[in-house]
Amino acid sequence: MRDGRRDDIGVFVKLSDAGTVNLLSQSYGVYNINELGLQKWPVDDTDHGEKTYRCASHEMRVFGAIGAGASSVVQRAIHIPTHRIIALKKINIFEKEKRQQLLTEIRTLCEAPCYQGLVEFYGAFYTPDSGQISIALEYMDGGSLADIIKIRKSIPEPILSSMVQKLLHLFARSSTFSPQRHKASKFTCQSQGGAQNN
Repeated sequence: MRDGRRDDIGVFVKLSDAGTVNLLSQSYGVYNINELGLQKWPVDDTDHGEKTYRCASHEMRVFGAIGAGASSVVQRAIHIPTHRIIALKKINIFEKEKRQQLLTEIRTLCEAPCYQGLVEFYGAFYTPDSGQISIALEYMDGGSLADIIKIRKSIPEPILSSMVQKLLHLFARSSTFSPQRHKASKFTCQSQGGAQNN
């Protein structure tokens, strides 16, 4: 993998000697991720341009796991320079079947508009020792909507109505989001109210 190759899902992955992961897809563009952060390069003239997210691994203090999914583990951490509690979603870059999902998620987060109700994306970084890319997201202390439904069994109609309105607004205004991709475990909540889509 160090000299780079395209896997059978159309994602070209290259790991440089300097510890930078280069993810390349003809349709998604070029993403360079290292211990200091993420840089997205434009694909063509219609692309939104270069974006840089400074989110370094050495700026994080990890507290422990808060969840796990089919392709990742999520840990609670603090971003030391800002004293902000965040969620770190860790995905192993060496597992070929997870690369397309990783690239899709990073692309979506980089191109997502800043809508109220959408989990905030702070950046991503690569940890060479573990082979993992960590995606830094806003921490939602209320858990997922699926967790809340398990405990409460139902959601009051006014709250559910507000959540659905925000979601429909997001889908209507963004070409990056697809309704088929979202389920109750993808929606997270703040303990003081409000739900976010991630």
